[in-house]
Amino acid sequence: MPVARRACGHAPGSRQGHITKEHDIKKALWFAGGLLFSAITVLLIGFLAIRIEGLRGGAVFGIDNQLVSVTEPSPGFLHMLATVAVASASIAVLAVAMQYRPQDTRTAFRAGFVAAALIQVAVGAALLAQGPVVPNLNEPQPRWVEGWVMAGGTNPAVHLILVVAIYLLLTGHPVPQKARASKGDVGVYPE
Repeated sequence: MPVARRACGHAPGSRQGHITKEHDIKKALWFAGGLLFSAITVLLIGFLAIRIEGLRGGAVFGIDNQLVSVTEPSPGFLHMLATVAVASASIAVLAVAMQYRPQDTRTAFRAGFVAAALIQVAVGAALLAQGPVVPNLNEPQPRWVEGWVMAGGTNPAVHLILVVAIYLLLTGHPVPQKARASKGDVGVYPE
């Protein structure tokens, strides 16, 4: 009598089929992690971008993106530095921290990040297209997440992170030979 086989070629209930399921779940979790990491990155950059725009016009916005107070106009240097820190940390996670993960989990995480970032950029552009061309601080800003997605999805820092993530996803960005050396081999040795 023939034995039923899964698409992977292993009998149902076999150890190999169980490992494949675990592996697929693991990749799905890394993909979901990439989605979540992208959402946090874009929303945080959008949140900061709204504050920068407000400070340049002399407005202080609350967490809900609504005017809280009026102040002297300023460039918002601290918010700009925070944006640079968030963008740098995101690229570091995508490139440096992920390079030590196995190829399949690295690819799943980066694919999730790219997918979510592309969606947020598209939604941000669509929301921006519905509003006025020139921002007006006298008009209410989009509230909460809608405003953060619009500001983050149209922010050049997010676009740069997305380009880097796509490059890393397409190239696979393998671990350099020096990084593969054992801890005992790290260092400068005379020849």
